[in-house]
Amino acid sequence: MIPLTNNNNNINNNNNNNNNNNNNNNNNNNNNNNDNKKCSIHPSKNVELLCLDCKFIPCCILCVSSNGSHHRHGLEPISSSNILSMMNNFKDDVYPKLVKRIENNSQILKDSDEIFNKIQSQNVENRKLLKDEFIKLHHILSILELDIEKQLETVFQENSLINATVTSSINYDNDKNYNYNNNNNNNNNNNNNNNN
Repeated sequence: MIPLTNNNNNINNNNNNNNNNNNNNNNNNNNNNNDNKKCSIHPSKNVELLCLDCKFIPCCILCVSSNGSHHRHGLEPISSSNILSMMNNFKDDVYPKLVKRIENNSQILKDSDEIFNKIQSQNVENRKLLKDEFIKLHHILSILELDIEKQLETVFQENSLINATVTSSINYDNDKNYNYNNNNNNNNNNNNNNNN
């Protein structure tokens, strides 16, 4: 059996831990609230005014100073009525424009995707067509190459025949002339021998 005093201590410790957690959460919330009051341009300053010229943009004292981006703009101090006016402005003016812009962007994105898909399909078709055409060209060039090779072989054979004919004819003529000269020389030698 567990003594009751220990349980009570545990309960008290748990309660203390919960209280500490709640205090930490409250401190964090306060810090977040304080951060929400800070100027986005000058984080060391709290926002105190709304710029009427810039559609109720919150600004601090430095924003409206002579060097600030809201210098000489119409200003109002932040109040409940201003916040209500900002909320109404957002609801009536800004929000419908955002919804319309999101719809337009969605349509533009859809149209863009459709166009890109068509371009992608056309690209695939063009590549296939290009490959097919080059295969046809390669086939045609192969046929032309074989035809030209046959023509060259035929011309070479004809030239070889002409060369053989010319060579044979010249050799025959040379042999004939050689034999004629030799016969004439022999006859001349025989005649010279007979004359002596």
